[in-house]
Amino acid sequence: MTGSPDPPTLVLVHGLAILRRADRMFTGLPEALAARGFRVTRALVQGDGSLAGLSRRLAERLQAIDGPLALLCHSMGGLQARQAILDDALAVRVRAIATVGSPHAGTPLARAGKLFNRAYRDLTPAARARWQEEHGEAERAAIERHRIRRLCAIARLTGPAPSPSLRAPHALLRLLDGPSDGLVPATSQAWGEVVVEASLDHLQCAMVDATQPARDRAVALWMRLAEAATDRSNRDETAAVATRPAPDEVATRTGDGERNR
Repeated sequence: MTGSPDPPTLVLVHGLAILRRADRMFTGLPEALAARGFRVTRALVQGDGSLAGLSRRLAERLQAIDGPLALLCHSMGGLQARQAILDDALAVRVRAIATVGSPHAGTPLARAGKLFNRAYRDLTPAARARWQEEHGEAERAAIERHRIRRLCAIARLTGPAPSPSLRAPHALLRLLDGPSDGLVPATSQAWGEVVVEASLDHLQCAMVDATQPARDRAVALWMRLAEAATDRSNRDETAAVATRPAPDEVATRTGDGERNR
């Protein structure tokens, strides 16, 4: 990206906040990131709506934040961020987009959800394929023009979903698409460079209703992404030591998780 050498502000971008309050997501994460020296804030987008409408609301909140930005996004928040950088006035300030549990290629579960909430219509595999066909070239151009880094973490469960509300959808997705976080197939979560993988479910990644051990692992996951999004790991190789979890819980990966389609 062109522009200021100043470190970017980390902006936490939550997923859909229809039944849950947006300000109840990422509980404790801003404080954990701030304690490690990051400048961090949140962009709250409450309620239902189309991807385009929610993205416009996100963009309004991002425009109110000064300086360069690195967006740490959960679930649909990642899709909103990708839509938002189609606006060059915003894209020029974005250094990185990092996503966790975002359905970049959609999720089959959205086919049922779209009967109840507008947002789910844009989360089906067919809807995501249409979006890629319509906007993929413009997105690629914006990413290349402003050198925006594409990063992701992949959450995939090896056993039953810890969150009770996700156990049935997780079992269904395992039959339909293989490993998932209980709502989004692991294959759909890959976008850009895969920084880290974790055995966490969708709600644990959002730090909603999680036990303390799961919350600690989620903080470690987001910390890895924050370091990658700000290049801090290259400037200070010791930064991740304090939050590094056991190897079988969070594993670092490199490589291109998804080619632009």
